[in-house]
Amino acid sequence: MTSRVSPHAVSASLESGAVVLHMVTKRYFTLNESGALIWSLLEQGCGGTEIVSRVCETFAVSAGDAQASLVRLMADLESEQLIVGGA
Repeated sequence: MTSRVSPHAVSASLESGAVVLHMVTKRYFTLNESGALIWSLLEQGCGGTEIVSRVCETFAVSAGDAQASLVRLMADLESEQLIVGGA
């Protein structure tokens, strides 16, 4: 995974997740707890394998479920221009 957080995106943690704002489009995207964890790991520059592992550890889900969630979220983030690069 070579995607990274867009330089136009800013985020804020919420009690139940996070919100990400694209400063150019002025659109925001709400993330649940697992999405917020994935976003945080993307901000830290973590790759897909590490993200899947952390999601599995944190939420006690299978690697397949974590991978599927990651793929879906990455597609959504890319469509909102909140990440750049290839997945």
